[in-house]
Amino acid sequence: MMKKNLISKKDSRIIYFVFGAPILVLIGFVVYTAITGPGTQELIMAEDLAEDFTGRIDSLYFDERNHNVKTAMLNNSQLYPIYRNWERYIEVGDSVSKKKGSFLLEIYKKNNTRMTLDYRDTYKKEK
Repeated sequence: MMKKNLISKKDSRIIYFVFGAPILVLIGFVVYTAITGPGTQELIMAEDLAEDFTGRIDSLYFDERNHNVKTAMLNNSQLYPIYRNWERYIEVGDSVSKKKGSFLLEIYKKNNTRMTLDYRDTYKKEK
């Protein structure tokens, strides 16, 4: 016995097109974005340049929801995640300042000294 085709060849082509075209467009978009889009380091640099905050550090804690990153709570209720290699320089009572468009973080210590840390030192060095 021969099986009857439930749908015609023309209908099956339309179905393949309706479901296949969006999938192909999505795959093409992902590949295009991966090749031509900004890299991870460029996105991190843009985010660092956009930061703008000033305040005194009221408390420090490890944020378990953010991969246990040490975080400073400023007196104006802003949160500032601290890079691991900067943790030893930042203490409760210090004042921090970061201006938009700059890679420099100014730390004003309790003993009236000033320290400058550069975000560019935290990026991976290209070989």
